[in-house]
Amino acid sequence: MEMKEIIFLKDDWRADVDGMEKEGDIYTLLESKCVPNIAPFGKGNDARNHMTLTNTLRNEEWACCLRLMVPLSEYRMSLSSLW
Repeated sequence: MEMKEIIFLKDDWRADVDGMEKEGDIYTLLESKCVPNIAPFGKGNDARNHMTLTNTLRNEEWACCLRLMVPLSEYRMSLSSLW
């Protein structure tokens, strides 16, 4: 409000597996290559201590054993409206 600037906030769950890039890292790479028509990346990271536990319940009687369950991390990022 103080800066009178519109910022878009994205809150998502991402697979927390080795090799999975964070969306903010991808935006940073796109910006460095001067890719047109993308909103400028602001800040982003995993929310501390916000992970799913679904993968630990895979062997429960009620769980669907046919689906691969991986831990998910909550990820928040901001994008600027000024592009």
